[in-house]
Amino acid sequence: MTAHAARPTERRGASPLEATGLAPQRTVHWNLGPAELYEQAVRRGEGMIAEGGAFCAVTAPHTGRSPNDKFIVREPSSATDIAWGRVNQPFDAGHFDRLKAFVLQHLGGQELFVRDVPPPPTSPASRPTGRCSTPPSSTPTRRPTAPGPERS
Repeated sequence: MTAHAARPTERRGASPLEATGLAPQRTVHWNLGPAELYEQAVRRGEGMIAEGGAFCAVTAPHTGRSPNDKFIVREPSSATDIAWGRVNQPFDAGHFDRLKAFVLQHLGGQELFVRDVPPPPTSPASRPTGRCSTPPSSTPTRRPTAPGPERS
C-alpha cells in the first residue's frame, strides 16, 4: 500500500472549495492518483485502457478550444498590458460575474475531482498551492444559457 492510498479521497460537506464560492452538493474526490483516476474513468465508461496501459478516451466532436474564444475581463490595472484584438477579446466584468455564478452553480451539482497542485520548485515559498476542480468527462454538457460576450 502506498502512502497515497492511505489518504482519504472523498469528503462530504464543507470543504476548502467553499472559500472560492463553490458549494459542492455531491461527492468530491481529492487528489486521486493515476490508478484511481483510471479506475473511475473506466468504471464510468469514459474510455478504455489501451494495449501498453495508456488510457484512451474519445472526445469527439469537441476536440479542443477555438483560439477565438479567449476573453479577458477589461479592468484598469491591466487594460494597457493586454494586446486587445481577435485573440484577446475584452469581456465585461458584469458578464464575467454572471458567468462565474452560473458555472459555480452548475459545478456545485456535479461530482467533482479536485487536484491540489504544488507551486513549481522555482516559485517563492509564499506562493499558494494551485487547485483544479473538474467534473467527470462523462458529465453531459450543454450550451450555457448565462449571458456571454457579444459576437459580431
